[in-house]
Amino acid sequence: MAAPPNSSNGSSPPRGPPNGNPPFGSPPAGGTGSGPILMTFNTTISDGLRLFGASSFLVIGVLSLVANILLLAVFIRGHKQFKNMAFFLIAWQMLICDFLGLLTHLVLVTPITFAGYDVVVSPFI
Repeated sequence: MAAPPNSSNGSSPPRGPPNGNPPFGSPPAGGTGSGPILMTFNTTISDGLRLFGASSFLVIGVLSLVANILLLAVFIRGHKQFKNMAFFLIAWQMLICDFLGLLTHLVLVTPITFAGYDVVVSPFI
């Protein structure tokens, strides 16, 4: 069935590209484009490559999490012996920062990569 004609000039209304994204220059679906973060569906990478990348991200993240949990167990068991050493304090702080980075990686980056969204922080940078 053909699209209904436009009442102003009798032509068909404009249609977006066949991939389902809005036409170039239009705001992304679900937003006006005026906010600082825009999310659009990525159509430049094949599904297989995107899923391979997301899966490898997930595997590396989980292995890092397991290694950090083992290191945390060593730090907790040896806390009485190592608590006065500067290296232990610095390594403890680095472990906390690494846990926060892994949390971001596993909660934000991996699901967005699996979903196939491009995240544009600011279009003017």
